[in-house]
Amino acid sequence: MIRRRDFLRKTVAAGVFALSGKVVASAAGSGRGDQGTAVPVPFSYEIPHTRTTTPIQGARIYPMSSPFSRTDTRTGLTRNGHVYAAGSGYLWASRERGRTWTMRKLPVGTGGGFGILNDDVFILIHDAPDHSVTYVQRSTDYGESWSQPFPLDVSPYTFSGSGWSDVYQHPDGTAMITVTLRHRDGVDEWDNPQVRGFHDHIFRSRDGGRSWGDRTLILPYSAETTLMAVKDSNRMLAYIRAQRPMLQEDPPDFRKKTGASPTEEWVLKNGVIAESVDGGRTWVNPRLFDLRGSVPGEFVQVPDGRIAAIWLQRYPYELAEIRARISSDGGRTWGSTTYSLMHGHGYPDSVVYPDGTIVTVCENTDLNHRGRVLGSRTMAALHWRLGGAIS
Repeated sequence: MIRRRDFLRKTVAAGVFALSGKVVASAAGSGRGDQGTAVPVPFSYEIPHTRTTTPIQGARIYPMSSPFSRTDTRTGLTRNGHVYAAGSGYLWASRERGRTWTMRKLPVGTGGGFGILNDDVFILIHDAPDHSVTYVQRSTDYGESWSQPFPLDVSPYTFSGSGWSDVYQHPDGTAMITVTLRHRDGVDEWDNPQVRGFHDHIFRSRDGGRSWGDRTLILPYSAETTLMAVKDSNRMLAYIRAQRPMLQEDPPDFRKKTGASPTEEWVLKNGVIAESVDGGRTWVNPRLFDLRGSVPGEFVQVPDGRIAAIWLQRYPYELAEIRARISSDGGRTWGSTTYSLMHGHGYPDSVVYPDGTIVTVCENTDLNHRGRVLGSRTMAALHWRLGGAIS
């Protein structure tokens, strides 16, 4: 039996929780219809795991100033080609495609989410100190000043977490953010399917980020989701963090399929890929992606149509690194080669330039075998291209 207080103590950061299953209720509308019983369902295991890596060719790493505290960054690209990153209460800016950076403080000193809409509106997401509500602010002057916080309606949930919220603008113009919601009561939640779990939701804005609503569930037990619409199609992809203990409903071989050892408490701690064809209102075909510890992750699509899944491979801690795999068919299948991008532990988030250049920003902190920081925390921008990488 896993009690809520034990789970919270072991959670890496507020707003970072679990996934894997299916809520037997509607996920559309206000979001208040997603309170049904969370019934785990088998994932597809059709994506083969890879156990060897190939260094990406031609990549360059540019150091960034670090606040020397854990910094899970999100990035954005302005119309003039400047790249921005935000996390841990700081905003970084680069006019040189990530080669050099400036750094300044944000109006809130916590983690959360960040992104840039198509008209250069900056979006900042953060939580109340007690996580009773999540706020969204916008800036129209490149982060110099910010609007009053807009509170998200998270009811009937009582705990809201924006630890690494994604900001994404759909091709139809709808702005989207992802936020993890859960209940706060003292029930032994993993024993109670009515309240257990932590669920990522999409909130939408159709007025340039001034107001947010139209909340829908992504998947139950989900967190740290990153969204992307596949070009020239009606499909969206989501890279979802999956993390939870074994449940009574799980098949006997579930631990083996996820790659967890017999003693691992978190039987599931993997990336999951899901698809949507209705603008992110419903998600189908959840597939377990790569090795245990392949979280969190994201997608980018380069001009030639190829898609890269980029993620933190966090285990073993002392060998943690940022990795990538390539799809040439819109994310339906994934190549057998795993590319090693950068050593160190960090949450990767990227922008893509029209010429195919990718700038990935994250911590690249060295850890020991117990996950403790060696020396000081560090940050970097990785400047790279898919180039000759083939799937």
